[in-house]
Amino acid sequence: MFPDTFDIQQKVFSHYYDFGFAKNKAKGLNDAQKVICYYFVCDGLIDNGGFISILQETSGGYNDGFLIALKDIKDENGYNIFLDIVSIYKDYRKYFNNQEIPPQLDEESDKFDKDLESKLNTLEDNWYKDSSEREKNFKEYLKVHKNELIKIK
Repeated sequence: MFPDTFDIQQKVFSHYYDFGFAKNKAKGLNDAQKVICYYFVCDGLIDNGGFISILQETSGGYNDGFLIALKDIKDENGYNIFLDIVSIYKDYRKYFNNQEIPPQLDEESDKFDKDLESKLNTLEDNWYKDSSEREKNFKEYLKVHKNELIKIK
C-alpha cells in the first residue's frame, strides 16, 4: 500500500499540526475534528520528546484542548496525568514559554528539585504504560464519531 520508507504517523501528525495549529484553522473544526487534531499533535509531541517537549514547545496553547480530547475519548487516566502536567506547566510557565528548562528540573542548578523530577518521570512512565488503552479509546471514539469527521460535498 505505502512504500516502506513512508512514515504514515509523521505524515498524519504533520497534517493535523499544519491544518489545526500552524495555520490556525482549528477554530473552524467541529468537536470531533478538534479531538483528532489535539490527539495526534499532543500525543505525537509526547511520544517524540516526552512531557518536556509539550511543556517547552507549545507555550500551554494545547493544554485545554488536549484535556478536552482526553475527556472526550474517555481516557480518565490520561486526563488525570495530563492535568498534573498542566499544573507543572502553570507553576513554571515563565520558563516553558521561553523554551527553557526551569531550574527546578535542571540537575546542574542549585534549585534542582529531585521530587519534582521524580514526579514528572512517574507521570511520564504512567502515560506510556496506558498508551495502548488510550489508543483503544481513541479508535472507539473515531468509530462513534466517524460521520462527524469526514464531510463530502
